[in-house]
Amino acid sequence: MLKKEKVLFWIQILLFFIAYLVIEAYLLATVMDATSEWFVYKDFMSILMFTGLTIVVLTLPALRRHFIEIVGVKALIERSTYLWLFILLLVLYLSRELIFSMEFLFDESFLISYTYGSYSEPIFYLIGVIIFAPVYEEFLFRGLLLHGFRQKMGPGLSILITSLLFGFIHDGYVVFGIVMGLSFGLMFHIKRSLAAAILLHILWNALASL
Repeated sequence: MLKKEKVLFWIQILLFFIAYLVIEAYLLATVMDATSEWFVYKDFMSILMFTGLTIVVLTLPALRRHFIEIVGVKALIERSTYLWLFILLLVLYLSRELIFSMEFLFDESFLISYTYGSYSEPIFYLIGVIIFAPVYEEFLFRGLLLHGFRQKMGPGLSILITSLLFGFIHDGYVVFGIVMGLSFGLMFHIKRSLAAAILLHILWNALASL
């Protein structure tokens, strides 16, 4: 890809990411508002975001090619991938228990939700959180942002910056959101595979929903 084409490509990516943040903020402000007529669709938020991202990726050739280049499905047949999955899941679990034991960091409603788990959540909500959210979040934060930053500033700083951004969009548990971002970013960097990062994210969300 020529230098001019690369610049244009990443400008498109930046505009796409900004549009994503604006749309997500709008959806959260409307769909998640109990007084809104759209509130009945709150359990489908993750599925809606995934559907929108899929349409964009399939429509734009540049994004489609980029996704194919970074998905790295072959990593899923490597034994080292599953060793890293175990290590990072353990790190996430221990970090969660430590951070969430500091109750002063969280509001009461979040602590109640965390204590009683997700047993009462509708099935479509759980499917969205466990399967669909990891796919679009990993594509955006690791596949686009981390991959792009890494080419300019190296892996360490890139993982840190994208992890901070990832934490800040997880309102209610920003600190642990940053830890999650670090774990997913590390998996993406080590295995050079978006598929490996998505799998880690899916497994963690499934465990966290128990």
